[in-house]
Amino acid sequence: YWNAWDSAAKAKVVERLRSHEAGANLLTLNKQPVYPNMTQDEQADLIESGELKIIYFRKLKISSAMWADENREEAKDPKYLELLKSNKEDMQKTEYRIIE
Repeated sequence: YWNAWDSAAKAKVVERLRSHEAGANLLTLNKQPVYPNMTQDEQADLIESGELKIIYFRKLKISSAMWADENREEAKDPKYLELLKSNKEDMQKTEYRIIE
């Protein structure tokens, strides 16, 4: 069941990014892009390649993302580290799924 759910959720996120839906950005902090120069298509590519993992907070009904490799250059960005800290705090408080 969960494998099918994860696949469908991932496909929907990628579809929203590829259609350039307004507000479709998984890497935001306080509604501002963590990486202002990263396009929605680039995010979709990174999700499809497995470099970005989707975090879905079920009760909050929000999605975010985290790098699969915490040693990559982008994962050291101070804004990303703040986003990751916020995500980890939410992960302790509410139900979530990590979709790879």
